[in-house]
Amino acid sequence: MAAKKKKGGLDVDQLIANENTIKTNVTDEMENAMLVYAIKTIVDRAIPEVRDGLKPVQRRILYGAYDKGFLPTKKYEKNAKIIGEVMGSYHPHGDGSIYEALVNMSQPWNYRYPLIDFQGNNGSYDGDDAAAMRYTEGRLDSRAMTLLSNIDSKCVDFKPNYSETTEEPIVLPGLFPNLLLNGASGIATGYTTDIPSHQLGEVVDGIISVIKNPNSTLDDIMKHVKGPDFAGGAYLVNNGGIRELYETGRASIQFKSRYEVEKNEETDNFQIVFTELPPQTNKPKLVEKIHELCIEKKIIPRVIDVRDGSSGNETRIIVELHKTGVPDIVINELYDKTPLRRNLGYIMRAIVDKTPKVLTLKEIIEHYIEHRREVIVRRTEYNLQQAKDKLHIQEGLKIIIADIKKAIEIIVNADNPDIAKTGLMNHFKVSDKQANYVLDTKLRQLTKINKKDLDDLIKELQVEIAKYENILSGQIELDKVIVTELKWLKDNFNDQRRTQLIDEIAAKKLDMIGGENAEPIALVLTSKNTVKHITLRSLDDMFKNGSLKERQEIFIQGVKCKIDDQFLLILNTGEYVKIEFGDLTSGLTFLEDKTQIKAIIIYDEKVKDKMVVTITKMGVIKKTFMDGFKARLRRVAPFLQLQDKDEILSVKVIQSSKDNVITIATKDGLIHRFMEHSFSDTSAGGKGIDGITITSDNQVIDFEVTNQNDDLKSKVILYTKHADGTFGMKSIPLTEFKPKGRKSQGIKGIEFIKKQPGEVTNIVLCSNDFFIVDKKGNVIIQRFVNLPEHNRYNKPDIITIDIATTKFFIE
Repeated sequence: MAAKKKKGGLDVDQLIANENTIKTNVTDEMENAMLVYAIKTIVDRAIPEVRDGLKPVQRRILYGAYDKGFLPTKKYEKNAKIIGEVMGSYHPHGDGSIYEALVNMSQPWNYRYPLIDFQGNNGSYDGDDAAAMRYTEGRLDSRAMTLLSNIDSKCVDFKPNYSETTEEPIVLPGLFPNLLLNGASGIATGYTTDIPSHQLGEVVDGIISVIKNPNSTLDDIMKHVKGPDFAGGAYLVNNGGIRELYETGRASIQFKSRYEVEKNEETDNFQIVFTELPPQTNKPKLVEKIHELCIEKKIIPRVIDVRDGSSGNETRIIVELHKTGVPDIVINELYDKTPLRRNLGYIMRAIVDKTPKVLTLKEIIEHYIEHRREVIVRRTEYNLQQAKDKLHIQEGLKIIIADIKKAIEIIVNADNPDIAKTGLMNHFKVSDKQANYVLDTKLRQLTKINKKDLDDLIKELQVEIAKYENILSGQIELDKVIVTELKWLKDNFNDQRRTQLIDEIAAKKLDMIGGENAEPIALVLTSKNTVKHITLRSLDDMFKNGSLKERQEIFIQGVKCKIDDQFLLILNTGEYVKIEFGDLTSGLTFLEDKTQIKAIIIYDEKVKDKMVVTITKMGVIKKTFMDGFKARLRRVAPFLQLQDKDEILSVKVIQSSKDNVITIATKDGLIHRFMEHSFSDTSAGGKGIDGITITSDNQVIDFEVTNQNDDLKSKVILYTKHADGTFGMKSIPLTEFKPKGRKSQGIKGIEFIKKQPGEVTNIVLCSNDFFIVDKKGNVIIQRFVNLPEHNRYNKPDIITIDIATTKFFIE
């Protein structure tokens, strides 16, 4: 019989017979082993900690870089060195996984607020790998330092590292609310997490609101935290998914790519340019998908080219249309058939007390607040003890310095340090620590100590101790510290929201599908003669931010409307066109290239008392009631017969009244006023009448329609431009210009002299505040009470404003 194989020099029979061998069911053993492994992957690898929002590898990278001195104020170090230090001291895994985590924390397209300051190739938005760690360099970002702030103050617990040669923090102090700001994603055994990122200012305001009112409802918090905010921008559809996510911790949210419709300068065709994509969208695969649908299989027709014109971190996916292609149809098809519109599921799961838990928004905020309270208490207790110890030493030093000669005598006459210490303690009644401090201090330093400086230091320490004790006196004082630090964080690191929230109606508008939508939006006419649509919320934000500018286009006129409204476009050529919303978004291809839009007006023939009033450069005026515009949709029709070289200059929408006064201003400073009822309305297509007599070298610059009853409290403001490049403004009581008969040259509101030639550029009639948009897009509020008082003979005051418009909303 053949001998049994041996293992390690021991017979198998002997191994089995060994009394230390434990017999167990293999199924039970696999279950137990699997459970240990699962817990390890959940807690120690894939799911972030709720308090600092970090996974172990991320925490170890940040602390390792901090511990080894790779700080924002220091020079960049090779990432191979950083990885080596982290792997050698804290993270016993392969260098590849550590470097991947470090690179990820440095990528601005992945991390809303990067925590690693990276130098070199750290990959790309398209999914390209970073350069090898031996070529790249890095250090901590200043935001990461707020995660680590005060970690040396024993404010968090530490544990031995894997080799028990040093210690590592169990959690970081985490002033930076990283879990919400940068989000997290991970897959563990049986568990996943996908937490979206958010905007810093909103999160800070939300946390502060909960601190001040612990009973805050989700609605209260969502007044501040509007919704997720991603590094790549795009649109986020607020269709109830955001609230569901914050309320339950689980939800699906819809995203839409942001796009612009442009004209190709070479082909003159329209092209759709997608500039921001939904999160987790692979751009090369998306471009390939669009190319397949539009070019190869021609499932989406009238597309002649698809290309990726992106550079750096700027996304530009260009879809060029055939000359007969309609952008709205193509956009809707692309949204339906590609990841340009997609739903992403989120589950806000994090480790709470070593257990994975799905959390609501308020629960995440509450865990953050509780963690910060604990950190600040421990930090304050540490600082308090340090201050008390220092005060104790200084008080002992003060006693001894008072009789320094005796202290020196005791020390010199002592045979050894212990006797010297005992002598000091007995004579001066000081403690062991105080006596030791004196003995450890060089004699020349003791003799140089100034009593006043010592007294000042003691007072400072007493104030410091009182401050720390006040913080520890109760939760109210503790929370004041948290709020102060959060406000500091916002002041130093806040930025603008990147992902724009749109409701379902605005989302349908992006699809270019009409329907019964009641949500008000705005159409804006730009300085480049284009018409754009924008939510009123966004337009209001632009006003609040003081800038009506998008790229190189200034918003010069707006109209509040709904998607299902019809519109009139009044053109400089004396024509008009009746259109629907979809016609505006498709590029107005039925207009001639050189045609200028003078006004966008909401059309409703059922409104009987509203009329459109226009004036031309040569002073011809015309008014037409809404039901007088009879042309079919998209048909360019005549509105006002014009003489050669004349054109429509300005448009107003008014309610007809016997008290209405029309005020006309010309470029040479003449002002003429007459009653609106002095001439009759006519239907579209006919001639106008002369509103002012114009000489050959003069022309109208604008007009206003006001109520005569407001004359006593109103002023007329004339804005001027002079030959030397300066600008002026003159404010005159309106009562200086009495209404007259319709045919007149007007009277002088301003006199230009030969030494300073100029012309009037704008007129405003007002009795309260108004705003101006300059040619840089800045919004300037003009306070009525601040207007100077001029008469008709004064020179204008010099101003610095080059005006684009003083009348943004036509109605």
